[in-house]
Amino acid sequence: AFDANGCSDTIKKTITVLEHPIAVANVDDDDQCLTGNAFRFNADSSDAVSGSTLNNYKWTFHSSATQTSSNGNSVVSGVTYKTIGTKDNQLIVFDGNGCSDTSNVDVEVRDMPTAGIDILDSIQCFADNEYDFSSTSTAGASSSIVKYNWKFDIDNNEYYSNIISSSSNNTYKVNYDSIGLFNVRLIVTNNHGCIDSVDSKLIVNENPIARIAILSADTQCLTENSYNFSGISSSSAANSKLIKYQWDFGTGANPKTGTGSRVNNVHYANTNAGLKNVKLTDTDTNGCTHDTVVQV
Repeated sequence: AFDANGCSDTIKKTITVLEHPIAVANVDDDDQCLTGNAFRFNADSSDAVSGSTLNNYKWTFHSSATQTSSNGNSVVSGVTYKTIGTKDNQLIVFDGNGCSDTSNVDVEVRDMPTAGIDILDSIQCFADNEYDFSSTSTAGASSSIVKYNWKFDIDNNEYYSNIISSSSNNTYKVNYDSIGLFNVRLIVTNNHGCIDSVDSKLIVNENPIARIAILSADTQCLTENSYNFSGISSSSAANSKLIKYQWDFGTGANPKTGTGSRVNNVHYANTNAGLKNVKLTDTDTNGCTHDTVVQV
């Protein structure tokens, strides 16, 4: 340095430029599904320079995280995100020299599929029952469904369900060989491994049992024949009752048909001798039917 008189003086000082530490932000599983996501971040690969140690860790997580920051911990577990998409996160490490370094790490939160079941007719009668199942599931954003896992009889380990046919993994025809309430479950998985399930119910109703009693002689002469029939011994399921009796007395009968639990004075024309088929069809309050035939 020089003054106005042209005089000068000199001073020397030594400065030290310190290396900064190396920050490395890691995450154990960086690609997870939205439901149940929980990320574990660590700074295990971060390093301090020779002669120093790391003494602080400052984490800043994406704004959609339930925990947006953490100070002092090299490991942070259970970081959860409320929305799907790519999430940016930051780590700053500090050492004993007061120096720092920054590292960024992204994680991916995947959309969930939504499982859905459609049953064409979920309440049917036992006789000839055939249930049509189809999936109304959606895969989630930027995803596709890769697996459909159907369980048609959860409570009985599929014991009473019988697959009749399937046109694809999400459309089935199924028959049940028992009456009652059945619980059905569909589990769907998308191409990111995200899973959803849905339960539905169906009912298989018991059919009534039609029975015919011939109250008159079952073999009569053609002239002046007259038959009396009863369906009073017919029975319905425990949760139902009979509401309709439909009779068909066969060829040459007068009347040809009838209703009610009992029909009297059925005549067969003089030109129609021979065996006659008498048919009774019963219907219950569930809409289930059963028929039986006797001959006179």
